[in-house]
Amino acid sequence: MQPDPPSPRPSLASRVFSRPSSRLGWAAVTAMVGSIGLLFLFTALSAQGKEEPNPWEGVGFVVIIVCLLASYVTGLVAVFRKHERSWIVLLPTALISAAILNELGQGLLYLAGGGE
Repeated sequence: MQPDPPSPRPSLASRVFSRPSSRLGWAAVTAMVGSIGLLFLFTALSAQGKEEPNPWEGVGFVVIIVCLLASYVTGLVAVFRKHERSWIVLLPTALISAAILNELGQGLLYLAGGGE
């Protein structure tokens, strides 16, 4: 009796369009969804039409930035260490990478004298 042949490895497309397979992947998705929820919450709270500035508004947006950075770092670790290939993890990680590179590029242009 011959042993069963090894099962074929799933294709890249089936891995990309599947749900996250690691705990870090799910943690990155959860942090991203949480930061989006906090963004809607703090935007709704800050748009109440009050004339005086709300001191908690800045704290709320700092919490959102920290949550986004946590999602970014967790997503990077999931992609590179755990070989996560789910689009739900790859897309936010790529978008945050693009935003960080954009900010760095604008800062470098400003330092080089291109900004006003």
